[in-house]
Amino acid sequence: MVDDPASLPLFWEKLQVISGIVAAVFVPVAVALVGYFFSKSAKDRELGAKYIELALDILTSDTSKTNEALREWATSVINHYSRIKLSGEVQGSLKLHGLGPGIQSSNH
Repeated sequence: MVDDPASLPLFWEKLQVISGIVAAVFVPVAVALVGYFFSKSAKDRELGAKYIELALDILTSDTSKTNEALREWATSVINHYSRIKLSGEVQGSLKLHGLGPGIQSSNH
């Protein structure tokens, strides 16, 4: 097919039509996928921020009103969403004593 010099331009024309069809199908799909993953990532970060806010509210509340298991959950949430993990000593202190009423989250 390509060996014949007269068929070479026809081959390139067919290739151009096929590549146009492929581009018309795959470019919108690729754009949609990138948009989906970007949106999902933003929603995941927003959800993480809300969990941290809830955890900070729990840890800053009066320790007599929250049980140790709830403070342990809050500590685990903060540790999960933090780039810098809490040491075991800090986790233990937060589980037992919380943050205390003097420290408030920045959203209050």
